[in-house]
Amino acid sequence: MPTLSLGRDEAGAAVVFAPEDLRTHGVVVGMTGSGKTGLSIVVLEELARAGVPIIAIDPKGDLGNLAFLFGALSAEEFAPWVEPGADPGTTAAAWREGLAGSGLSAADVAALRDRVQVTVYTPGSEAGVPVDVLGAFRRPTQAAAADPDTLRAVVAGTVSGLLGLVGRDSDPVRDPAHIVLSQVLEQAWAAGEDPDLETLILRLVDPPFEKVGVFPLDRFFSPDDRMALAMQLNGIVAAPSFQAWTRGAPLDLVALLGGPEGPPPGRVPVHVFTLAHLADPQRQLFLSLLLSGLRAWSRALPGTSGLRAVLFFDEVAGYLPPHPYDPPTKEPLLTLMKQARAVGLGVLLSTQNPVDLDYKALSNAGLWFVGRLQTKQDRDRLLSGLGRPDLDEAVASLGRRRFLVVDAKSDQPRTFATRHAMAFLRGPLTSVEIGRLKAPAAKTAPRRPPPPRPPPPRPSPPRPPPPPRPTTACSPRRRPPPARPPSSTPASPSPPAWARSSPPTPAPPGPTAAWCCARHCSASCCCASTRSGSASRWTSASCAAGTRWSRAWPCRHRWPCRSATCCPRRRPARSTTPCHTGSTRRRSARPWSATWSSRSSATRPAGCGPTRR
Repeated sequence: MPTLSLGRDEAGAAVVFAPEDLRTHGVVVGMTGSGKTGLSIVVLEELARAGVPIIAIDPKGDLGNLAFLFGALSAEEFAPWVEPGADPGTTAAAWREGLAGSGLSAADVAALRDRVQVTVYTPGSEAGVPVDVLGAFRRPTQAAAADPDTLRAVVAGTVSGLLGLVGRDSDPVRDPAHIVLSQVLEQAWAAGEDPDLETLILRLVDPPFEKVGVFPLDRFFSPDDRMALAMQLNGIVAAPSFQAWTRGAPLDLVALLGGPEGPPPGRVPVHVFTLAHLADPQRQLFLSLLLSGLRAWSRALPGTSGLRAVLFFDEVAGYLPPHPYDPPTKEPLLTLMKQARAVGLGVLLSTQNPVDLDYKALSNAGLWFVGRLQTKQDRDRLLSGLGRPDLDEAVASLGRRRFLVVDAKSDQPRTFATRHAMAFLRGPLTSVEIGRLKAPAAKTAPRRPPPPRPPPPRPSPPRPPPPPRPTTACSPRRRPPPARPPSSTPASPSPPAWARSSPPTPAPPGPTAAWCCARHCSASCCCASTRSGSASRWTSASCAAGTRWSRAWPCRHRWPCRSATCCPRRRPARSTTPCHTGSTRRRSARPWSATWSSRSSATRPAGCGPTRR
C-alpha cells in the first residue's frame, strides 16, 4: 500500500501518512520563508508517486517547479535553470547531497519523472498550454445536468465569474443582470447548446423569454441596462487579448482527472494552472469556472473509501475570505470542503494569512501542517480554531522547514522536518521560462499518425445558368417611366433637381402589395411609407407601383404580422398579438428600434411593414 513520506520527527522516525488521510482535507499554514511551498511540493510529489491525479492552482508561479525532475542530477540539466552567475555543478552537487540526506537518489527522481506527466496551463496566455475559457461555456456532464441543484450552482458560479470580469459584484438573488444572464445560459444548456460569449451577449440584449418571474422582462431589467451591460461585455470580446481566452485545451474535468472507472490511462496527470499573469477579476472568472466544474464532476461520482484526486490551492487567502465577503470562488470551494470527501476528492489549502480565511471551511480539515507564525494575532486565531491554545509557544519557536502536525485522528501533535524535494525549486517562473519549459515537452511528445485523407470529390456537372429574373412591381429598382411621344413644341428649360417631382407610376397588373412585401421584404427590399403631413400613412398604391422602396433592415420585434405578411425578417412568432393593432409600441434603446404609430389598422394595408424613423 503506498504511503506519503514527508520527513522525520525530532526522534528521527519517519513521518508517514496514508493517501486516504487527505480525504478529510488538509491545510498548510506558515509565514513567508517558513518552507511552506517546499512542504507543499513534497506532498504533491508523494501523491504523484502514489498514483493520485492532481489539480494545482498556482497564483504565484511556484508550482511549475514540479516539472524540474532531473533524472541524472547532472550539471548540464541544472545549467539552463540556475540563477545567473551561479555554478550549475555546485547546485547539482548540493541537490544530490540533500536528497541523500533524505534517503533518496537520482534513481528515485528518474522514476518519478517517468511516472508523472506535469502540464503547466496559462489561461489567458499562450506562454504555457492555453485554456479555452470563453470560447464556449460548455454544458456540465449528463449526470451533473440531471441534478437541478448542481446545474443551478454551476450556472450561478459561471455567471458570477463573468460579471466579475467587468467589475460587477453581483448577487445571484437580487441582481437583475445575474438573474437574466443565468436564465439565458440555463435555457441554452437545456436546448443542448454550448454558447460562446458572443452568443450570450446577443441574447442578453434580446433574451428568448418574455417574463422574469411575474414581471415583464423590460420592467424587470430595462433594455437600456441590458444594452449597457452588453457593451461592457462586448469590450472584452473586442480586446486584442481576448483571443488567448478562446484557444487551447477545454476545461473537461473527466479528461483531466478521469471518471468513475478510474484515472485517465498513461502517466499520473499533474495539472498546474498558473495565474500569476492575470488580474484579480480574470482569476476570479477562471477559478469560478474551474471550481464549479470540479463540484459538478464530484457530484457525478459514486462514493468511495479511497482517494480519487487532490485539489491543491496555493495562497488561498482572498479566494476563501470570512463573512461577509463572498467572491465567486468561495461558495464552490466551501462546498468541496464539506461534501467532496465522500467521493474521494481531497482538498489541500496553503496560506500565510490564517486570519483572512473562512473558518467554516477550515473546520472541515482534518490534517494541519502549522509552520512558524510571527504575529501573535495569527497564532491566537489559528490555535483557538484548532482548540489547542497551549501550542502557542511551540508554534512560535518553529524554525525553517519545520512544521507542527495536528491530526484529527491523533491527540498528540508532532513536530517534524520536511524531506528534501526531488524537483528543483527554481522559484516563481516567468512567462518566458514557462515557454521554455513547454518547448522540450512538445518535442518529445509522441506524434499521432496523420488522419487518412478523404478521397477527392467527384467533379460535379456544370450547373445551368439561372433563368432571368422577371421584372415585376416588386423589383427593388424603380421601373423606367414610359417613353413620351415626340412633341413639336420646343423643350422648356429643365427645372433644378430640388424642384423636380414626378407623379407616381400607375401600378402595372401583377402581384399585389401584400404579395410584394411578403415575397421580398425578408430578402432585399421593403415597402417604405409615404408621409402625409405629420402622420405616417401607409398606401398600397405606391407600394405596388414600385415608387417608394427602401433597403430591408433587421426587424427584431416580437409581434408577428397579421396573416403571413410583411414584417421584414421577422423572428419566429412567440405571441399571437398582431403587429397592427392600432396601439403604440416603441422598442427604445435598441439599434434596430421600431416604432408603430397609433393609427387604425384600417389605414395600414397588410402589404407593408414598419418603417424605420
